[in-house]
Amino acid sequence: MMVLRCGLLATILLVSGCGGGSLDLSGKPSDGGGGSTPEVPSDSLILARSDSPYADKLIPCVLGLQANNACSLNELNFIYQATPNPTVEDIMNRVVVSDIWMARRFEEMLKHPNMPNTMLPLFQSVRAVVISKDIRPAFFSLYSGAIYLDPDFIWLTNAEKATINKDEDARAEFARQFDFLATQRFVKNNARAFPAGTLSDRTERSLAATVPLLASLLFHELAHARDAYHSTFLDTLTPSDTRLSDIFQNRTIKVMNQQLFVDTFALTDKNMKSLSQALYGGQTPTAEQKAYTAAEVGAMLEGEGANDQYAYYTGYEDFAMLFEETMMKYHYNIDRDVVYLEVPDELTKCDDYVVGWGQRNRIAASEVRPRAQMVARKALANISGNELLEIDAFFSRLGSPTSLPLIGYCSSINPNSRSLSDSQFDPRLDSIRY
Repeated sequence: MMVLRCGLLATILLVSGCGGGSLDLSGKPSDGGGGSTPEVPSDSLILARSDSPYADKLIPCVLGLQANNACSLNELNFIYQATPNPTVEDIMNRVVVSDIWMARRFEEMLKHPNMPNTMLPLFQSVRAVVISKDIRPAFFSLYSGAIYLDPDFIWLTNAEKATINKDEDARAEFARQFDFLATQRFVKNNARAFPAGTLSDRTERSLAATVPLLASLLFHELAHARDAYHSTFLDTLTPSDTRLSDIFQNRTIKVMNQQLFVDTFALTDKNMKSLSQALYGGQTPTAEQKAYTAAEVGAMLEGEGANDQYAYYTGYEDFAMLFEETMMKYHYNIDRDVVYLEVPDELTKCDDYVVGWGQRNRIAASEVRPRAQMVARKALANISGNELLEIDAFFSRLGSPTSLPLIGYCSSINPNSRSLSDSQFDPRLDSIRY
């Protein structure tokens, strides 16, 4: 798929996530071959800008998720080829949605002062943006060159979320086979960084508080796009009738993660790689894997430079997870917890899941820091020399990771307190995001 990041899975081309509803969620291959054939959102898509200069090709091209129906550069070019410094208007000319409110919210959030200034240049590596009610999770397609976003990251009102498919990410079933739960959350000042509210309740959200939530998703999906279609590669492309799928498969310049994750920077733990194929790709787990404790898997993660279990799924996810965590800390001072929980026989409250291993700010770990720094320096688009120095300074002052207390999941969000939580939050909601 090139479905990356969320899990769409058809070819390596959907690098980023999988969709729910009519989207195939069986897995996310990391190369152009194998995997199941990705399907497209079943609902009719509409243009965010009816007068877009790409109006006649945009929808057909974002539906071209297979090798044999991908659009050529003559049909739809990359934003980079139109403007290396895209504006919000340049991006909105490439947006298609299932419901028009999604276009309005997306534009509002891109323009909001809470959206980091490094975000817009990252869009140079995509051809289009799709936001549709039945995409879950989000993903990037190597064949269409578009990112596909779950509108769960942008709704504000109950009326808006009522239009979104509430189906669970199909990969959640894979995780239920294990005695541990691999999960994560973003935290600020020992509390959840993102606003409360789910698709199943009546809570509403503010625009300013929701922008960082969307930013986390965009940093991940656009990292997939930058990884595959970085400016060095795009500079070699010329207009042609060759399908993008053929251009990608016949490239001689490697994707970024293949350039960076070699020798001492590569993840090599075969047990963790196999485990991730079972957790996220549906591979049948072994009896030994099913019986792993949370502490055992956490110890394996701690032994290498990964910042998340998902990083072992593909090099693409490794790259995107490092970039996302770095950018959220750099721009918002938001930390990320990576946690392995012991799964209780019965769930009555959040703290029935007990932390077996957990770290906050894992990108500060000595094994992870140089990998994250390398990814940030490579992935950021149009970055100046002074900005690179700022990135280096950021990493120099990161400090060290914080170990989470081995108590209930919701209570552990504050490592300095042992007061127990009576929250009914289900930790599985944090386990898969893209």
